[in-house]
Amino acid sequence: MATQLMRARYSAFTLGKIDFLLQTLHPDKRQPDDREHLETICATTTWLGLTILANTQQTDTASVEFVAFYDDSPLGQLHERSQFTYETGLWFYRDGLILPPVSLPRNAVCLCGSGLKFKRCHGR
Repeated sequence: MATQLMRARYSAFTLGKIDFLLQTLHPDKRQPDDREHLETICATTTWLGLTILANTQQTDTASVEFVAFYDDSPLGQLHERSQFTYETGLWFYRDGLILPPVSLPRNAVCLCGSGLKFKRCHGR
């Protein structure tokens, strides 16, 4: 299922599992500098959380909209609608459309794990 792959890819980004990220990228989309690019992202980004906002799935295609938050003094986010393809018994990430940032409720618990409200932590 594409949503499971989305969650697994997020975990791979947080853990620096470059091989998994490359293996789950559709072969038609792979570029020679992908490994170096992914290593840089994994080494320089502290991911804080993933929220799946929507998903649609057909037999061999799927779309997953998500927002992934990262520490960026104060808080950064990647809001994307990702496209997936099912081929040879496997789901692959194809590409994604970057969407405008989502607004977090100021009274929500901050995603950094501090236990503080967002407005008193990364929402400043």
